Amino acid sequence: MPACTQGDPAVRLISVIIDTYNYGRFIEKAIDSVINQDFPENDFEIIVVDDGSMDGTQKIVRKYKDKIKYIYKENAGQASAFNAGFENAHGRIIVFLDSDDYYQPNKLERIAKEFQACESIDVVYHCLSLVDKDYRIIGEWPDRKIEIEKHPLKSYLSGKTPFAFPTPSICVRADCLKKIMPIPEGFNITADSYIIYSLPFVAREFALINEKLANLMVHDSSYWSARGLTAQILAERIRKHELNTEYVQKWVKKLGLDFRLLKIELETVAAGNEILFLNLCGKKIRAIQKALYFKGAGSKGGILYRIFQKISMFFLAIIPHPSYLRLSKIYKNSFLFRIVHYFLLHER
Repeated sequence: MPACTQGDPAVRLISVIIDTYNYGRFIEKAIDSVINQDFPENDFEIIVVDDGSMDGTQKIVRKYKDKIKYIYKENAGQASAFNAGFENAHGRIIVFLDSDDYYQPNKLERIAKEFQACESIDVVYHCLSLVDKDYRIIGEWPDRKIEIEKHPLKSYLSGKTPFAFPTPSICVRADCLKKIMPIPEGFNITADSYIIYSLPFVAREFALINEKLANLMVHDSSYWSARGLTAQILAERIRKHELNTEYVQKWVKKLGLDFRLLKIELETVAAGNEILFLNLCGKKIRAIQKALYFKGAGSKGGILYRIFQKISMFFLAIIPHPSYLRLSKIYKNSFLFRIVHYFLLHER
């Protein structure tokens, strides 16, 4: 990537990388939401990476002419598109946008202020509104109040995996992002998960803006399908979790860190995914058997923690997933959640 120096006229404060593939019906909304930012146009650039669209996206995008940098490439997946965008970026801050999502007008201004407030902040996340294909708000992400640790690596290694912020919420200093690039092309979708799992190993400080600065669309052809989680989507999620585990192990080995507790947590996530997959496939007896033989957190937690995990696995095995999500949301927003996790935390 070109060096970011004040004397280079090509340098921008922010590079917006928009990846697209056969989303011509949405791409204008995404691009326009960046062009119409309440932010000086000379301080940001828009890079649209078309991953081999065949639906007329080229014709739609080319009308923007010099307002954007348009890159058309052979289809190779989301990671490949992000990599191509990053290689052509001149910004000191990199932000991402899937072409079916769009920004609020103050997005770039708010995240720029957050980065400028503290030089050691390498990563900024923010909240999102969920919208349907008609751009009506149907929810928010996250759906509960959360906190982001400034220095998460210690708790990460103790088994607390990063919160999964979607693509339009990820904002990273280019110098930091460069340390984990290129994204392995096995992440043909959900390349954002690789970024999220890798950043704690290289970033100095994290920050969260508790404002909805972008909109994530939920529709039938998106990963966030309006039809809900299916066995096919979960199978892809399982494959990506295996890949992320592989690359996390590489980071831990490279940096000489203790992987034992994080490994237990990643294995627990994998077990939960497998049990849920069996449930979604209608194989409840096998799901229950897997939950029954789940060994729990081992040395990571005490007896209460292992019991809590066991109960969670049984719920995954026997309750329909939409009902499980509703119950989980109610529980996480309840006073009971705080009491249980207080005792679990102090038991460890």
